[in-house]
Amino acid sequence: MNKRGIHFIAICGILCLAISGCSKPKQDNKDITKYEHQILDSPASQAPKPEDGVTSTPIPTPTTEPSVSVVDGQTFTPVDDEVYISASKLNLRKGPATSYDVVILAQSGDKFTRTATGDKGWDRLLYQGETVYASAQYLKPVKSKEEGNKGGGSMNGLSIVDVEKQKYTYEEMCEDLQALSKAYPGKLTVNKLTVTKDGRNVYDIVLGNSSSSKNILIQASIHAREYMTAQLVMKQIEYYLANEKTESYDGVTYSELLNSVAFHIIPMVNPDGVTISQLGSTGINSTLTRNKLKEWYDRDFGNGITTAAFSDYLLRFKANANGVDLNRNFDYGWNEFKGVAEPAAEKYKGISPGSEPETAALISLTEQLKPVVAISYHASGSVLYWDYGQTGELKQSCETLVNLLHSVTGYEKKDSQTDPQDAAGYGDWVVMVKKIPSVTIEIGTKTAPLASSEFKSIFEKNYQVLAALAKQYR
Repeated sequence: MNKRGIHFIAICGILCLAISGCSKPKQDNKDITKYEHQILDSPASQAPKPEDGVTSTPIPTPTTEPSVSVVDGQTFTPVDDEVYISASKLNLRKGPATSYDVVILAQSGDKFTRTATGDKGWDRLLYQGETVYASAQYLKPVKSKEEGNKGGGSMNGLSIVDVEKQKYTYEEMCEDLQALSKAYPGKLTVNKLTVTKDGRNVYDIVLGNSSSSKNILIQASIHAREYMTAQLVMKQIEYYLANEKTESYDGVTYSELLNSVAFHIIPMVNPDGVTISQLGSTGINSTLTRNKLKEWYDRDFGNGITTAAFSDYLLRFKANANGVDLNRNFDYGWNEFKGVAEPAAEKYKGISPGSEPETAALISLTEQLKPVVAISYHASGSVLYWDYGQTGELKQSCETLVNLLHSVTGYEKKDSQTDPQDAAGYGDWVVMVKKIPSVTIEIGTKTAPLASSEFKSIFEKNYQVLAALAKQYR
């Protein structure tokens, strides 16, 4: 054979290898179409692991589409950016509807070039040079370092509220409130609601237009060991103050949003309990209360309610300094809730609804403000609780609220039928008695107290909550 023939055969062989390497196995659509989306179980930024059977998705060269196009009655506007999958599984389809075949089952953290945004909930992407479509609400932009420094959920340059510390104390919160008031004069109002048994103040922080009739109430750390929720809402306050003039949500500036509503934020409803969980009995001022803590532990240990050491018992503490579980101290389902019969680390409902200074203050503020919505921050689970047995228009209002928060946080929605909760909580009372739409946001993935390593992911999922609420209810 001459040299020309040998060269021809070699070239053909190379082309065959290249073509076979580009082909991909046909996927069984029957097995994967159930994953139109699946809510994330871990931070979206975590790339899938090879040992899970997931391969890294190459990012093709960005291609900007030339003009607006219409597909199946949906208008697509050209963009050119990079997005990642914020659900644990998400179908990428051949067209913008669930009736189209699935091209690939994408995984959490997979990145794609987005070439167009649709007006009916679908976006257009590139996958290995092929045009595909995916549900827009589970696609999050990948920001460059430069974009991150300008805001967009970045905590860069926000130096007042320390998020590196695992134990965010009552004293640090008070210092931060003073520092924020000094750094942003006239932008915050700090109201004292009550004084606790051990001498700490419960504060109502007003952010936004205090004259607005559209009040939005947010309460956190009603359970002692869930104190990262106080750290979160304090960082949210700092973030909005720092970015008021430079950032926007859904096309509306933070400044305009804050001017249209009044946020009433109670960062630490239960400061005595938080102190017990963080510092143990040595953090409590009253000798009598310190002795009571040991007495409650000895009784619970003797009755088999706990097998933990005293230090761990206090670490997991949920109640206040009277041994009352504040989120079991509200007048809806209080009579029916059994819990435990005496003061303890959790599940003691108190001698009567609203018997504690902390709950009495929260009840009074809610009745005074008549908020358009009320939000409770708890830990943990990364879920949204919203169904307390309400019906009719009130249920529809609550469903609108939970859908909004789901779109922002990506947290899974839970209802009372699939995941029943203990009664006599603030959420039960504010919905069923006061008829105010409300959702409980459970942050984090591990057991409280949460580790500081979870904070960044939690903040990224929650920093837009206030903006979304303001835009919806202004």
